[in-house]
Amino acid sequence: MSAVVNVKNGKKKVHPEITQFFKDLDIELKLCRVRSPQTKGKCESANRFRSWVLPYDEELESEDEIRKLIDETITRRINDQQNQTTGFAPTVLFRKEKEYLSPLPNKVLLDSYLEEHVTRTVPPTLLVTFKGSGYSVPSKYLNSRVRLYAIGRKLYIYDNQKNLIAIHSISDRKYNYQPSHYQEGLNIKGKSDLEIQKIASENLRRMDLLLQTGLEVKK
Repeated sequence: MSAVVNVKNGKKKVHPEITQFFKDLDIELKLCRVRSPQTKGKCESANRFRSWVLPYDEELESEDEIRKLIDETITRRINDQQNQTTGFAPTVLFRKEKEYLSPLPNKVLLDSYLEEHVTRTVPPTLLVTFKGSGYSVPSKYLNSRVRLYAIGRKLYIYDNQKNLIAIHSISDRKYNYQPSHYQEGLNIKGKSDLEIQKIASENLRRMDLLLQTGLEVKK
């Protein structure tokens, strides 16, 4: 498919997004030969499946009855029948194959392919904006492009290599700093780590106080 592979001058090149997707799943993508009948049998399978339903023509009165027939009768019969190619029923092979299945990757990572995202460039404040609020990222991503995914009430921030770099609870607060991010951003010369940590904590405390005061005034 053109959505997966770009063909130019007879050469195939998988799109980077697809390559990253298979990398995240930790599986190998194998390209099939174009128009080779050995690679797919979806049309034949669909037609064969239709022929199994035809004997019940005019006996079923609703979509629910069709679904029940498919789930409880046809699917079970198909899965328990001996396959002509392998010599085994699909249920037998499935139980064996389950021993070799790897666990799925992080659910958030999978959801990130389904959810809409926004891309932001990290400013000097280390706060990337989402719906009018700022959320912090580590200082090493300054001036870098990052991707923001809102899943549920959480905001997941990834770098361009699909590495998760920060997680925030979505809020109405104007600024949402994680203490470690703010501390990294201070970069005060001549101060020890402990001193910088104290300065960061005090600044964040004052920021929280100002934000709370502003909210009370608005109310």
